[in-house]
Amino acid sequence: MPSVNQQLPKEISPNSTKLSHIILSLICPGIIFTLINLGANYYLKYFPQNSGYWVIQQKWSMLLNLKQPVDWLILGDSSCNQGVIPEVLETELSGESVNLCTIGDSLVLNDAWMLSKYIKKYGAPKNIVIVHVYDIWDRHINWNVTSQIPLDWGYWYQLEPSLDLSIEEQKTIFLNKYVPLYSQDTSLKEILKNQETWFESKGYKVSKDGFMAEEDSNSFNVEQDKKGHLKFIKKNPEFSLSEINKKSLQTIVQLAEKHDINIYLANSPIYQELYLESSFQLYYNQVQEQLKSISDRSKNFYYIMQEPMTFSKEEMENVDHLTVKAAKTYTKQLAKEIKQQRVISKD
Repeated sequence: MPSVNQQLPKEISPNSTKLSHIILSLICPGIIFTLINLGANYYLKYFPQNSGYWVIQQKWSMLLNLKQPVDWLILGDSSCNQGVIPEVLETELSGESVNLCTIGDSLVLNDAWMLSKYIKKYGAPKNIVIVHVYDIWDRHINWNVTSQIPLDWGYWYQLEPSLDLSIEEQKTIFLNKYVPLYSQDTSLKEILKNQETWFESKGYKVSKDGFMAEEDSNSFNVEQDKKGHLKFIKKNPEFSLSEINKKSLQTIVQLAEKHDINIYLANSPIYQELYLESSFQLYYNQVQEQLKSISDRSKNFYYIMQEPMTFSKEEMENVDHLTVKAAKTYTKQLAKEIKQQRVISKD
């Protein structure tokens, strides 16, 4: 007679080892990716590789951590970051100032958002100085750049102008903001190729009031940059103000009128040989006309330095980036035109 055990039906148990392997094969890559991404985030925080991203994060950090309100809020792109010296502006005009200029691809949108955040945190400033290069006005949003703003998730609808982003656009922001393996893959690949420079600082630095100084000129780079600008104009002879820049500029004007803030919009410095090119002037005039038409609609908006201040290649790093010595000259002229405009407006 068979034993009890022999009479029981046999259960075929799942292969637990095989199942474990499947689970691990699914989970482990995700864990490894997450750990590598966290490591990359930590590394890039202390050893930044992209100067543009670093400038955006640095200037927003300065804005969020100001010890006191300022009289002169300086906004704009890298031509301003490297061209307007707060210390000189303060000497010429009196009052505290801070240079929060970032990079061109941040657009006027970043100016508007910074102003919006500043007002919420510190109240309205008395004056805003905005400096931009001529070729940012036709640009559209670069999500890689906009994603670098160090604010909590959802800042794009909390600040003015607010943006209604699609799921796909929010996904792009998430990847660029939190996944450097995606957004800074080129920089990380270069790091891996040059192991001897892993822990070397790139030397990025700004002064306590936000000015990013460049001591040395680069004549070769200026000439090469000039060729690039002429090529751009030849390809795009007709200027068109982008919708996002128009919307952002309108927001700045609305905030200025609401809080009675003076806006001084100035053209950036420019390489004199580029400015003398007839094709360049034709394009540049179109930009001037559109900006002037907007400024003429508001009593708070002053479009100054419409005729740009030009410099030699020995005073520049590229066609709109100045050395420190030239930046002092540009800032003094900027202050002079602000003074002149204040006298005119009083009359």
